[in-house]
Amino acid sequence: MTEIGDFHEEPSGGVMGKLIRHPYLTALVVLAVGGMISYALFSTVNRLETNRLSDNFRLVALKHHSLLERTIHSSISPLATLQAFYRSSDSVYRDEFGSFVEPLLAQHAEIQSLQWIPKVTLAQESTYERTARREGMVGFEIQVWPDPKGDEKAGDDATRFPVYVVEPIDENADLLGIDLASHPGLQEALVWSCDQDAVAATQMMTLGQGPDIGAVMFVLMPVYQSDSSPGTVKERRNQLRGYVAATYRVEDIVSQTLSSQDKEQFDIFVYDMMAPAERQLFYRTGASDGVVASKFESDEEAGAGDLITHSAVLNLADRLWSVRYLPSESFLRSQTTDMAVTVFIAGALMSLLLALGAIISLRHSARIRKVTVQLQTAMDRLENDVFERKKTELDLRLTQFAVEKAADAAYWIGPDARIVYVNEAACRSLGYTKKELLTMTVHDIDPDFPKEAWSKHWKDLEQFRSFTIKSTHRTKDGKTFPVEIALNLVEFEGHKYNCAYARDISEREQVHSEPDTSLCSFPSFADNTSRGIAVISPRLKLLYMNRQLKEWYPGVALASGQACFEVFNSSAPGEECAHCPARQTLEDGGTHDLLVQREIEGRLHAFKVVSSPIRDKSDNIIAMVEMIEDCTVGTPQLRDDWTTNDHRLAGSPSTPG
Repeated sequence: MTEIGDFHEEPSGGVMGKLIRHPYLTALVVLAVGGMISYALFSTVNRLETNRLSDNFRLVALKHHSLLERTIHSSISPLATLQAFYRSSDSVYRDEFGSFVEPLLAQHAEIQSLQWIPKVTLAQESTYERTARREGMVGFEIQVWPDPKGDEKAGDDATRFPVYVVEPIDENADLLGIDLASHPGLQEALVWSCDQDAVAATQMMTLGQGPDIGAVMFVLMPVYQSDSSPGTVKERRNQLRGYVAATYRVEDIVSQTLSSQDKEQFDIFVYDMMAPAERQLFYRTGASDGVVASKFESDEEAGAGDLITHSAVLNLADRLWSVRYLPSESFLRSQTTDMAVTVFIAGALMSLLLALGAIISLRHSARIRKVTVQLQTAMDRLENDVFERKKTELDLRLTQFAVEKAADAAYWIGPDARIVYVNEAACRSLGYTKKELLTMTVHDIDPDFPKEAWSKHWKDLEQFRSFTIKSTHRTKDGKTFPVEIALNLVEFEGHKYNCAYARDISEREQVHSEPDTSLCSFPSFADNTSRGIAVISPRLKLLYMNRQLKEWYPGVALASGQACFEVFNSSAPGEECAHCPARQTLEDGGTHDLLVQREIEGRLHAFKVVSSPIRDKSDNIIAMVEMIEDCTVGTPQLRDDWTTNDHRLAGSPSTPG
């Protein structure tokens, strides 16, 4: 038998043996590992600080954006007042107009001017000119928009929409007599406002009235000959009397909402999302550093890189603006701390102490390791059998414990819909005890699964083995909440069970029910899905395509302002798709789908198009999202849906969108 005193041989192999024989090398390893841990802690704390800074800036930006949104919508209210004034009178003289709008202009300094724009036929043109001259407008003449580029006049030559009355007259005399329909952008807004009986806003444009005027936008509201709005588009065009209009400068609107502290905290960039790409950025303040602001402008399509920013969307008379906030250097300095640097220095010092401790400890370990190595070998043999047996028992207990303590509710359900097992999460979510649940069936807790539907559900489970559904659970006190259920068919000792895991998705459903105020973050996840995703305006203009959709339809220029049916189906302008789900969503605010087919590389593919609304805080639809899924290889149910929709496909275009 070997005595303990004979344990004097030190194994020459192994990393540990080498480190013990070279304690200073071990110290270097400890320093290296400590340095990496210190850097990891530094990065983590720095990231948390950045997140905190980003959250603080988001609160500042949200506060200002809410004020800006209220100010913009308040600035449009004088138009409704002026529209009611014209509806109540068959004729309004210039002095009456001036007296009426004087208090409106005094209350709303952001309004550059208010105008009356009558509908003038070619036969009425000379009469309007003579009347204006008699009322003191010397040299009044109806003329086309003065376009320095020399573009051809837009609109119908037989109908004019001149600026007939404008206040204040001194600063806006150059507008008198200008036919707004002769400007392409204004003509589109005039037509849309008349047809929809709604407020319409134009993109920013330069009036050419002097260096202090800058870029302005027109906001128009139609006035009809009758007190009530005509019912059809044709009647509205026939009964159109003219428009009340206002011009605004974004500088004036934004300046009202900025305190002196705001001007030092952030810079504001305003984009017109419906304008051509080169003209989308039309306003910015100047609080931030020029180099940082330039980087933000160049990186805005890619999410502004590593900059801390906040973006939100404004809906101004059916025109979408993207407002982006960039923090100033003074704001960043006021919010930044040295915690990350402190953590790194503390970690480096701790690593140094550990390295010194390692040298002392390893030199001591070298003396006792001679005794412990062979003792450990003997103990390992003895414990190996015990370990394997305990490991098997532990795995079983751990599996049972993991299921019992899982955050998601777990249910084992038999073919007769009876519940044979539940975990603690299921009891908490439904308010029943485990004993109560084991006497119940699926129909008792899920109102979406009546008894007559269970047979088909079990057949689907046997066919597909595993899939996920959304349903509703009902608690003991009668409350219901939405759940997402992962279903799995398992067989144990000759019996089949539905092993279901249910997750409460109330918060997720609530988030999805509200509009997304950050369209800027939308592309980051949309580009990572295999489905085609498009964002479409209420005028069916294509605003956004994700990466998958661009692969299906290469070469599409979003800045061209094409309609979705022109891009996806090569339809003529105005020729909308039959059974268009986006148009149905716009009409009733619901979610609609359609099955279509398209030939790709010689193979006929089936696509499912689903249209859903995007709403603002006032519950108005500001855009639609279309999700296009290639479901050529689908379930039997999908093939049944395809057969059912043959009569719709017969009259629909052969491509998605």
